[in-house]
Amino acid sequence: MVTCINIRLNAYVASSNIEEMDKLLNKMETDPLISIDWNTCFVVANGYLKAGLIEKTVALLKRAEQLITQTRDCSGMELPPSPWDHLVTGYLFGGEMVKAAETLKKAISISKPGWKPNFYALTTCLRVKKVRELSKEKKSFRS
Repeated sequence: MVTCINIRLNAYVASSNIEEMDKLLNKMETDPLISIDWNTCFVVANGYLKAGLIEKTVALLKRAEQLITQTRDCSGMELPPSPWDHLVTGYLFGGEMVKAAETLKKAISISKPGWKPNFYALTTCLRVKKVRELSKEKKSFRS
């Protein structure tokens, strides 16, 4: 049943049918037999992002982050860095640069040798860091 619901949710996102996506999400939240996972939050956040609903996007990303933090894989281990990497990209598109950088640090800290973060996310976070450093230098130079 949950798989069918997730397929419908993805279809609503793909067709930018935010109203139906919201209805389905509300139905999922009120149904005690359905538990919403971090991936569902990503899908809905993507729908909100496509519709330009940044506040709703960020709220769902924060909810996804809570769920990722609480989730373990089938062996009881912490999830791999890829869900965190997806979260970084979502925060970047949502304009949450500081949160994106913090989340990227988390992804890197739990990664194994050979894992690489999303190139766009990594370069954007590094650019933001560099701009902040330059603006601090500029302010101290003026003082």
